Amino acid sequence: GDPAYYKNEVWPTMPAVLAMQKRGIPVDVHRLREISKEYRDELAATDDAIRTLVNEPDLNLNAPQQRAKVLFGTLGFTAPKRTATGKDSTDQDVLNSLYNKLGKRDDRRPVLEKMFHRSKVNTIVTRYLTMYPRNDRVFPTVKFCGTETERLAYARPAVQQWPANGRWLAMRSIVRASPGCVFVAADHSQVEARLLAILANDTVSLDAFAAGEDIHAVNTCDLFAYTRAEYMALAAQQQKGSRNYGKSFLYKISYGGA
Repeated sequence: GDPAYYKNEVWPTMPAVLAMQKRGIPVDVHRLREISKEYRDELAATDDAIRTLVNEPDLNLNAPQQRAKVLFGTLGFTAPKRTATGKDSTDQDVLNSLYNKLGKRDDRRPVLEKMFHRSKVNTIVTRYLTMYPRNDRVFPTVKFCGTETERLAYARPAVQQWPANGRWLAMRSIVRASPGCVFVAADHSQVEARLLAILANDTVSLDAFAAGEDIHAVNTCDLFAYTRAEYMALAAQQQKGSRNYGKSFLYKISYGGA
């Protein structure tokens, strides 16, 4: 990167970032314990169900090698990728890939569904709910250069990644404002897409923003040659999937992705 940019634009924000890390985030410790227990109990129940399905009562599902043994030994799947150390990977991408290739009547489906669910719940437990409050606050590490787009990120726990929808949304109730204070949520609507449109002098996108349209829907119609009426007539799941693709496509080409 440009040294002058980091010196003049990035480095001056360092004191504020360090102050954020030192101050920490207030949490409801009682709520944290409630939700942690809920998910840990669910994880244990899911593990028991998998052990029963594969008839291996001593199976340790926290061990990657034992998960791999179930998937690529007991169930007979072919490993689609390996880890950096050359082991058969059992991550969520692998589980999703295997699941999408299953036939509707494949008798391995119940085990794989449980494995996939376990992976999601385990991520919630280990990445988001493993924290150690002091004086009703947690002190995650603020990763100053933690993302390719130079947004701030957090670790231990990764609070900026806490899920924002579905049943996982309840986790956000763990964070509470300090007495006498309130939270304010603020968000620039599609700010990156707006800046990209300005920098590229993309008149189609600029006109769409001026008209108050959803830029990702506009790009999706362009990518898939939909008319606006055809896009709006899509089934909800298909519309969501195509819009997500259009959004991903925009940011991938903008940030140099493949």
